[in-house]
Amino acid sequence: MSLENVIEHIFQDIIIEMELPTNSLYIHSNKGKGKETSKSLCISKPEYPQIPHSNNTQTKSAIILNISVNNNIELIIKNKQFKEITVPSDAIIRGVNSDKEFTHVVFDKESEILNNYIKAHTIYCINNYEFSDTFGCCSKYNECSDAKRCLHENKLYAKGCYYRKNLESGQIFYGLKKAERCEI
Repeated sequence: MSLENVIEHIFQDIIIEMELPTNSLYIHSNKGKGKETSKSLCISKPEYPQIPHSNNTQTKSAIILNISVNNNIELIIKNKQFKEITVPSDAIIRGVNSDKEFTHVVFDKESEILNNYIKAHTIYCINNYEFSDTFGCCSKYNECSDAKRCLHENKLYAKGCYYRKNLESGQIFYGLKKAERCEI
């Protein structure tokens, strides 16, 4: 199975596990002079409300990491993100003087740990994803309050809900559990 197919399977598992919209994660081909130079693993900004029969193409709103495949597989990861996830022992960290914003992590093409490392970075980026359009709350604030969690059907879009952040910090302002402190 190709690396791209493996990543697509990882993405599908995460989409199901985290209840994300179907096309939230995708692989973008980066081209230079008409030739593919690398791939970017991306989070797509969700369309909400969903427009039926829309031809909306995927919009890169966040890049998880970049991948360059030659003799090895090289992941190009933002420095802050890189520091949050333990590098597997079979990976080589490569410094690139001209690239101060990213860390380059090189894996052998046969690495068995690579898939878990990519999955860990994808989950990290989703958990830390900040939706550019914030809003106070959708119309489900009473139901969310009673459930002590966000119930919005589009979990990625809901990252922009400010009330979700209150719920996650244990503050409930509406519903039957109003003014109750929830333990998360």
